[in-house]
Amino acid sequence: MAKELIRVPRVLGESYNSVLIERLYEAGGNVMLDLIIYLGSYHLKDLFGTSWFSVEDFCRKMGYDRTNLQRKLDSRQLSAMFGKNMQPEYVCTDTAGQRISHPIETVFEAALYKLGLENLCYPTIGEDGRTSYNFVQILKRFDIMTDFKTKKSTKRLYSAVVSPEIKNFMFSLYNLLELQDYRSLPSRYRYFYLELSKMVYLIKYKTTKNKAPFLCADSRSAG
Repeated sequence: MAKELIRVPRVLGESYNSVLIERLYEAGGNVMLDLIIYLGSYHLKDLFGTSWFSVEDFCRKMGYDRTNLQRKLDSRQLSAMFGKNMQPEYVCTDTAGQRISHPIETVFEAALYKLGLENLCYPTIGEDGRTSYNFVQILKRFDIMTDFKTKKSTKRLYSAVVSPEIKNFMFSLYNLLELQDYRSLPSRYRYFYLELSKMVYLIKYKTTKNKAPFLCADSRSAG
């Protein structure tokens, strides 16, 4: 069977983003990290961010159970993610001009919303040798398409647009991940797998430069 290789933004596995990854994991397990991976690879095919996807699409690609992602979070869990005074809502207007307010309370929708509140960090070194730290919003926008007024179960579609910087990383600063192996791993081991993909990149880079592949080296030296 052919390998299913996908690109992963290299910044996800860097030490300067480890605190963010830990915070995202505490809030929603590995769902948010996997959403970044899914959306990054998704936008390689959908450069303009105009396509829609479902929870089922994400589950098939990343190896999740739909029931778990559509589970409603309780007030304590929502407070832990967004703070005690914030109850996120998705507000839209129907064809009749009526305002509809939809609470963001499922694991999947809360993960999407949370990604819009968080930033990734990456350093750059200028010609003068000075290091600048750049902060990138993960999600620029997300939308929901469904009939919120019906009580019947209707398919819900999502559009989520990652920041332009993350799109650029998918072409210039990425590691390769074997998705079939990654999908089969329990959630708690997936970030470690990303760390391994970074080590593979470092070994290949240093080998091409005829250097000893010390894994403790900072991957920024490869840039």
